[in-house]
Amino acid sequence: MSFYKTKTCSGATKTKATLASLTSGKVYYLQIRTYKTVSNTKYYSNWSKTITAESPVLSLNKTKVQKGTTCYITLKNTQSKDFISSWKSSNAKVATISKVSNLKYKITPKKCGTTTISVKVNGVTFKYKLTVEHTEATLKGKAATCTKTGLTEGKHCSRCNEALIDQTE
Repeated sequence: MSFYKTKTCSGATKTKATLASLTSGKVYYLQIRTYKTVSNTKYYSNWSKTITAESPVLSLNKTKVQKGTTCYITLKNTQSKDFISSWKSSNAKVATISKVSNLKYKITPKKCGTTTISVKVNGVTFKYKLTVEHTEATLKGKAATCTKTGLTEGKHCSRCNEALIDQTE
């Protein structure tokens, strides 16, 4: 094998091991062999047949959202043992994440800004940048009169009320 990782397990009754730091969506080919140490010399068995395994894939259906929309993180290519063990938003004021099922999580936007959504699957953490965009609303202009100055049309965010285009006299 030209590129390989080695996982050493100790104990005569050890029957399984977990590999960490695998890349999402990649196919891995695994082989197993045993060894026994006798008088400081290791004696190895033959390699097992190659086992093919595909790592789980997480998908985020949107990276930019606006008011009133939600997005989802979904776990695909799963085996019965795959599960999301933790999830969080780096800024819960911008967006929160909640469990819908063992394989699906809902992200709810709260206010404009950017947050990082972190999801841990089988010991591997996946991070997604999520932007909650401004929701543009128009501020009507006012015509000038003989006694009052007018205002131009402006725009603001209906979510956070930030001025996007100032009204001017």
